[in-house]
Amino acid sequence: MPAGGVYTFVRSPREAAEVAIGLAGGKPDGLFSASIDGQLLRAGLVDEVRIRLAPVLLGADTRLLDDDGHIRLQPTRITESSKATHLRYRVLTVDGTG
Repeated sequence: MPAGGVYTFVRSPREAAEVAIGLAGGKPDGLFSASIDGQLLRAGLVDEVRIRLAPVLLGADTRLLDDDGHIRLQPTRITESSKATHLRYRVLTVDGTG
């Protein structure tokens, strides 16, 4: 629950990004929901994707993109540790549906 128990409801990914930017005092640094991330990617509102890849297989989860479109990424950094591989990509283009 947010501080003070106040939720802000919005009508679109773009409006959500504008509210988040305002609350963060600038550019937000992270998103943590596959559904919301996918919507913001499709709207062209994400310029970098960071993935933490851990050696665990999950039986089910929410897909980041659930359509036939494509998002082209350019790797900018890869860091490995004993527990995960950290991948960083620049978003180049958003194609397809959405």
